[in-house]
Amino acid sequence: MECFVTYVKELNTNLVLVYRPETYPTPDFLDELYKVIISLPQENIDTSTIVLGDFNQDILKKNSSIEQFMTHQGFTQVVSHPTTDGNTLIDHVYLHGNLQLDVDVVQTYYSYHNMVALHIKRPTL
Repeated sequence: MECFVTYVKELNTNLVLVYRPETYPTPDFLDELYKVIISLPQENIDTSTIVLGDFNQDILKKNSSIEQFMTHQGFTQVVSHPTTDGNTLIDHVYLHGNLQLDVDVVQTYYSYHNMVALHIKRPTL
């Protein structure tokens, strides 16, 4: 698993970028992802977390173990349209917290994957 984690102070949000190679066993991936999630800093009770990236598991098919795991951790999957030319949804965006996200899947000519654009609305205080 490849992973990059950063905290965006202006949004009070942890951002976790993930790549799971197809050959990486899902149970091992979920173990590693769990370690990342529980180690995230919580500045306060209102800190949000976005976990996104290429998970290489099509959640348009039934019984996605990754989506079930993330739901169990309190996350909501916010992409609902296919993200590849093969009509699969393997690029996931999970949200935990009070941010409002709008998601667009944009066709690209240079990749099998389409672009997943996030529009993040700052929470109002």
